Amino acid sequence: MRDISLHLSDIIENSCAAGSSEIRISLSFNSASGMLQTEITDNGKGMCADTVLRVTDPFYTSRTTRKVGLGLPLFKANAEMSGGKFSLESELGKGTTVKASFDMSSVDGKPLGNLAEALLSAAAGRGGIRFILNFKVDENEFVFDTEQVKEILGGQLELSDVNVYTFLKEYLTTNINETMAGKLH
Repeated sequence: MRDISLHLSDIIENSCAAGSSEIRISLSFNSASGMLQTEITDNGKGMCADTVLRVTDPFYTSRTTRKVGLGLPLFKANAEMSGGKFSLESELGKGTTVKASFDMSSVDGKPLGNLAEALLSAAAGRGGIRFILNFKVDENEFVFDTEQVKEILGGQLELSDVNVYTFLKEYLTTNINETMAGKLH
């Protein structure tokens, strides 16, 4: 995948498919070390220990529509190629947490990509799932919670409404860029 936001989209899609009602996405960048820490946590159906061991094998997938599953194996490979780490914890009936770190200064590092689009495209199509983004770059922090947006909308409009979507895309893009303050791309 070209950038980290595409990896995040893939993992978010996995979380949605696992029946999650809440997905937390946390990204923290330290400009002194050049490391980006990512963590995606869901409260979906989780995985058994055997599946956790096999899930980063590109020739393993739980899907019946294809014979390979490249999302997590590529995420792990890209993290490790940049000098970062990858881990996955899951428990049946409790959910899954995927963590990866990336050395953003590495020649093998991937750019962050369009984080706003990755989050909003997932959230807009799934009104029943709460998405929480915590994005931190050094001392700057931005938190976005779809539950708060829904409260403001008062049940009158959905996130998928074109006017709401357009506003939120600009809102997210602006706040993510301000949080990055030119330190992360």
